[in-house]
Amino acid sequence: MKRMMVRVPSVKKYQYTQGFTLVEVLISVLVLGMGMLGIINLQSRALMDNQDAYLRSQAIFLAYNMSDRIRANADEWRVGVTDLSNYPVSFVPAYRFCSTYDPNVSSLVAVANPPATPANCTDTQVAAYDAYRWTADVVDMLPNGTVMLARVDDPNTATVSATEVIRLTVSWDRVSQHITASSPSYSLDVRL
Repeated sequence: MKRMMVRVPSVKKYQYTQGFTLVEVLISVLVLGMGMLGIINLQSRALMDNQDAYLRSQAIFLAYNMSDRIRANADEWRVGVTDLSNYPVSFVPAYRFCSTYDPNVSSLVAVANPPATPANCTDTQVAAYDAYRWTADVVDMLPNGTVMLARVDDPNTATVSATEVIRLTVSWDRVSQHITASSPSYSLDVRL
Protein backbone atom coordinates (compact mmCIF):
# COMPACT_ATOMS: atom_id res chain seq x y z
CA MET A 1 0.00 0.00 0.00
CA LYS A 2 1.03 3.23 -0.90
CA ARG A 3 0.86 6.04 1.41
CA MET A 4 -0.74 9.15 0.20
CA MET A 5 0.34 12.50 1.24
CA VAL A 6 -2.27 15.08 1.52
CA ARG A 7 -1.29 18.63 1.59
CA VAL A 8 -3.23 20.77 3.92
CA PRO A 9 -3.25 24.43 3.05
CA SER A 10 -1.64 26.63 5.65
CA VAL A 11 -3.92 28.74 7.69
CA LYS A 12 -3.02 32.35 8.22
CA LYS A 13 -3.23 33.41 11.78
CA TYR A 14 -3.94 37.08 10.94
CA GLN A 15 -5.74 38.45 8.00
CA TYR A 16 -4.62 41.87 6.80
CA THR A 17 -7.23 44.05 5.22
CA GLN A 18 -6.58 46.86 2.80
CA GLY A 19 -7.41 50.49 3.89
CA PHE A 20 -6.78 52.94 6.72
CA THR A 21 -7.37 52.53 10.37
CA LEU A 22 -9.08 55.16 12.47
CA VAL A 23 -5.78 56.15 14.07
CA GLU A 24 -4.22 56.87 10.70
CA VAL A 25 -7.20 59.03 9.71
CA LEU A 26 -7.03 61.00 12.98
CA ILE A 27 -3.31 61.65 12.55
CA SER A 28 -3.77 62.86 8.98
CA VAL A 29 -6.60 65.18 10.06
CA LEU A 30 -4.38 66.55 12.86
CA VAL A 31 -1.51 67.23 10.45
CA LEU A 32 -3.87 68.87 7.95
CA GLY A 33 -5.41 71.03 10.70
CA MET A 34 -2.02 72.23 11.90
CA GLY A 35 -1.09 73.16 8.33
CA MET A 36 -4.33 75.10 7.91
CA LEU A 37 -3.73 77.00 11.16
CA GLY A 38 -0.27 77.94 9.89
CA ILE A 39 -1.71 79.22 6.63
CA ILE A 40 -4.36 81.27 8.48
CA ASN A 41 -1.69 82.80 10.74
CA LEU A 42 0.48 83.59 7.72
CA GLN A 43 -2.45 85.21 5.92
CA SER A 44 -3.42 87.38 8.91
CA ARG A 45 0.17 88.60 9.33
CA ALA A 46 0.37 89.36 5.64
CA LEU A 47 -2.81 91.47 5.87
CA MET A 48 -1.49 93.41 8.90
CA ASP A 49 1.87 94.00 7.22
CA ASN A 50 0.07 95.13 4.07
CA GLN A 51 -1.90 97.65 6.15
CA ASP A 52 1.34 98.88 7.75
CA ALA A 53 2.86 99.35 4.30
CA TYR A 54 -0.24 101.27 3.20
CA LEU A 55 0.01 103.57 6.23
CA ARG A 56 3.71 104.18 5.52
CA SER A 57 2.92 105.11 1.91
CA GLN A 58 0.23 107.52 3.15
CA ALA A 59 2.74 109.11 5.56
CA ILE A 60 5.24 109.51 2.72
CA PHE A 61 2.56 111.06 0.52
CA LEU A 62 1.57 113.51 3.27
CA ALA A 63 5.18 114.49 3.96
CA TYR A 64 5.86 115.16 0.27
CA ASN A 65 2.60 117.12 0.05
CA MET A 66 3.74 119.41 2.86
CA SER A 67 7.23 119.71 1.36
CA ASP A 68 5.63 120.94 -1.88
CA ARG A 69 3.58 123.48 0.11
CA ILE A 70 6.73 124.70 1.87
CA ARG A 71 8.66 125.01 -1.40
CA ALA A 72 5.78 126.94 -2.98
CA ASN A 73 5.99 129.48 -0.14
CA ALA A 74 9.74 129.16 0.49
CA ASP A 75 10.42 132.82 1.26
CA GLU A 76 7.90 132.86 4.09
CA TRP A 77 9.14 129.56 5.53
CA ARG A 78 12.77 130.71 5.30
CA VAL A 79 12.33 134.13 6.90
CA GLY A 80 8.80 134.66 8.21
CA VAL A 81 8.21 131.43 10.08
CA THR A 82 10.82 131.69 12.79
CA ASP A 83 9.37 129.63 15.64
CA LEU A 84 8.49 126.14 14.41
CA SER A 85 7.59 125.00 17.92
CA ASN A 86 4.21 126.69 17.39
CA TYR A 87 3.71 125.01 14.03
CA PRO A 88 1.30 123.29 13.62
CA VAL A 89 -0.49 123.35 16.97
CA SER A 90 -4.11 124.02 16.13
CA PHE A 91 -4.36 126.81 13.64
CA VAL A 92 -7.58 128.40 12.62
CA PRO A 93 -7.71 127.96 8.85
CA ALA A 94 -6.27 130.93 6.97
CA TYR A 95 -9.60 131.39 5.19
CA ARG A 96 -10.86 133.15 8.32
CA PHE A 97 -8.35 135.93 7.75
CA CYS A 98 -8.78 136.24 4.00
CA SER A 99 -11.43 138.04 2.00
CA THR A 100 -12.64 134.82 0.34
CA TYR A 101 -13.85 133.32 3.62
CA ASP A 102 -17.56 133.60 4.32
CA PRO A 103 -18.00 133.84 8.13
CA ASN A 104 -21.71 132.97 7.83
CA VAL A 105 -20.89 129.51 6.49
CA SER A 106 -19.80 127.05 9.14
CA SER A 107 -17.97 124.71 6.78
CA LEU A 108 -15.45 125.36 4.05
CA VAL A 109 -17.16 122.70 1.95
CA ALA A 110 -20.33 124.78 1.84
CA VAL A 111 -18.58 127.80 0.33
CA ALA A 112 -19.62 128.18 -3.29
CA ASN A 113 -16.64 127.42 -5.53
CA PRO A 114 -13.90 127.71 -2.92
CA PRO A 115 -10.52 128.64 -4.39
CA ALA A 116 -7.76 126.05 -4.59
CA THR A 117 -5.54 128.37 -2.58
CA PRO A 118 -6.66 131.18 -0.33
CA ALA A 119 -6.99 134.38 -2.32
CA ASN A 120 -5.86 137.71 -0.91
CA CYS A 121 -3.99 135.99 1.90
CA THR A 122 -0.58 136.95 3.10
CA ASP A 123 2.29 134.50 2.89
CA THR A 124 2.11 134.07 6.66
CA GLN A 125 -1.57 133.12 6.48
CA VAL A 126 -0.88 130.65 3.69
CA ALA A 127 1.94 129.07 5.74
CA ALA A 128 -0.38 128.81 8.74
CA TYR A 129 -3.09 127.26 6.60
CA ASP A 130 -0.65 124.79 5.06
CA ALA A 131 0.51 123.68 8.51
CA TYR A 132 -3.10 123.41 9.68
CA ARG A 133 -4.18 121.43 6.61
CA TRP A 134 -1.19 119.08 6.88
CA THR A 135 -1.91 118.37 10.55
CA ALA A 136 -5.58 117.76 9.85
CA ASP A 137 -4.79 115.39 6.98
CA VAL A 138 -2.31 113.38 9.06
CA VAL A 139 -4.80 113.05 11.92
CA ASP A 140 -7.54 111.98 9.49
CA MET A 141 -5.49 109.47 7.50
CA LEU A 142 -3.19 107.81 10.05
CA PRO A 143 -4.08 106.10 13.35
CA ASN A 144 -2.98 108.44 16.15
CA GLY A 145 -1.04 110.44 13.59
CA THR A 146 1.20 113.25 14.81
CA VAL A 147 3.43 115.73 13.00
CA MET A 148 6.50 117.73 13.88
CA LEU A 149 8.35 120.51 12.08
CA ALA A 150 11.93 121.37 13.04
CA ARG A 151 14.81 123.31 11.58
CA VAL A 152 17.98 121.27 11.18
CA ASP A 153 21.56 122.07 10.31
CA ASP A 154 22.41 121.50 6.69
CA PRO A 155 25.11 118.80 6.56
CA ASN A 156 26.11 119.79 3.00
CA THR A 157 27.30 123.27 3.86
CA ALA A 158 30.34 124.32 5.84
CA THR A 159 28.40 126.87 7.86
CA VAL A 160 25.77 126.01 10.40
CA SER A 161 22.62 127.49 8.97
CA ALA A 162 19.48 126.36 10.71
CA THR A 163 17.23 128.21 8.29
CA GLU A 164 17.97 126.23 5.15
CA VAL A 165 16.47 122.86 5.99
CA ILE A 166 13.13 122.01 7.62
CA ARG A 167 12.58 118.45 8.81
CA LEU A 168 9.04 117.11 8.52
CA THR A 169 8.28 114.12 10.73
CA VAL A 170 5.08 112.08 10.58
CA SER A 171 4.42 109.45 13.27
CA TRP A 172 1.57 106.98 13.67
CA ASP A 173 0.62 103.76 15.46
CA ARG A 174 1.48 100.38 13.98
CA VAL A 175 -1.31 97.96 13.04
CA SER A 176 0.74 94.76 13.31
CA GLN A 177 0.81 93.45 16.84
CA HIS A 178 3.56 90.88 16.19
CA ILE A 179 6.12 93.64 15.65
CA THR A 180 7.21 95.07 18.98
CA ALA A 181 9.29 97.93 17.63
CA SER A 182 8.46 101.51 18.53
CA SER A 183 5.88 103.54 16.66
CA PRO A 184 6.84 104.05 13.04
CA SER A 185 7.68 107.47 11.72
CA TYR A 186 8.82 109.04 8.48
CA SER A 187 11.08 112.08 8.24
CA LEU A 188 11.72 114.23 5.22
CA ASP A 189 14.21 117.11 4.99
CA VAL A 190 13.03 120.05 2.89
CA ARG A 191 15.74 122.33 1.54
CA LEU A 192 14.58 125.91 1.17
